[in-house]
Amino acid sequence: MQTNLIKFIFSCFMMVAALLALVAGESFAQQTDACWKDSSTRPVAQMPTQCPGGQMDAGLCYNACPTGWTGVGPVCHQNCPAGFGSATAVDISCSKPSSYTRGAYTIGDRAGCEREGAGRACEEWGAMWRAAPRPGFQCVNGDLICSPACPAGMQDQGLFCAKQAAQGRGVGTLPGCPAGQQNQAGLCYNACPSATDGVGVVCWGQCAKTPAYPVDCGAMCGKNADACVRAGGSMALTTVKFVADAIKGDVPDVDAVFKAYALDICSDAQKKQTNK
Repeated sequence: MQTNLIKFIFSCFMMVAALLALVAGESFAQQTDACWKDSSTRPVAQMPTQCPGGQMDAGLCYNACPTGWTGVGPVCHQNCPAGFGSATAVDISCSKPSSYTRGAYTIGDRAGCEREGAGRACEEWGAMWRAAPRPGFQCVNGDLICSPACPAGMQDQGLFCAKQAAQGRGVGTLPGCPAGQQNQAGLCYNACPSATDGVGVVCWGQCAKTPAYPVDCGAMCGKNADACVRAGGSMALTTVKFVADAIKGDVPDVDAVFKAYALDICSDAQKKQTNK
């Protein structure tokens, strides 16, 4: 990541230098052993947000939890059933909905029990009849008070239903980039055109596409390694002298700086070589 950052800063510096060279005009374009790479810009990067097949939580991607469960970090917690209460997803139990009281009828009043039951069976308990529990409720040992039954897999704790034990879902991973984008230094950029390499928001042409200038010199291409050293050295020396003259109060040699930086764009330089 640090290397990419350094390359990006250097590339920006070289791009500015190239613009200065273009402003200077063709009269300064005297160096022919090196050239500025063709370049284009791409939109500013976005943060990665894609978690294929999973879900994002706190900036990380985790495997999706089973249906009826909620993920909190690397752990899945069972949801409370509809109608049951829970303060947070990580609570270990769910409070039951309200209970109800069923009637008690004497042995001789089974008809009253059946009316209350509305089609449900009646249970005989001692000398009394009681209507069978409503669907989803349970009445223990003939009790008149019937409470909601806990769903399968949950343990009944009276007024609460204990959730199943939490489940792990693996260690979180970094999200990825959408299709058509590439991850560079942790950010998502649009893919650069073919035969170019992306560094930050700039897509740089590849030296391999300019046979007359095959050697990569960062933001430049050269005919050989020596050409890269000469061009880079000339830029560095004239820039240092320009700054030194300005600090001393002397008149800086602007023409020398422009001449050092006034290289052709590689695609143009290649055409000139081809047409010789």
